[in-house]
Amino acid sequence: MQTTMCESDSRDGEGSALAKPGAFPLNPPRTIRSGAAMATHKLLLLPGDGIGPEVMAQVERLVGWFTRTGIAAFETERDLVGGSAYDAHGAAISDDAMRLAGAADAVLFGA
Repeated sequence: MQTTMCESDSRDGEGSALAKPGAFPLNPPRTIRSGAAMATHKLLLLPGDGIGPEVMAQVERLVGWFTRTGIAAFETERDLVGGSAYDAHGAAISDDAMRLAGAADAVLFGA
């Protein structure tokens, strides 16, 4: 397998992406592996209550960016936990959410 470092997507010459509201920092160099398929990681997103949904929205943006740039591949699912789950299911976490958590590579909890 050959590994190559390359510069990332085009830069507009307007300066740092940090100066642009809602923009991620300039794209880092990425590693491209020829001849190998990238594994897709399963993530379960559990926003929780309070600030959790707002934080998880930003996590989703970041996960999407990693996937779009080819740095990593993610498949995400979302479910309820905490007060929102209790309101919907009568329990702090549903059996379905627990099954999804068991099948995920990682669970991101935004309580």
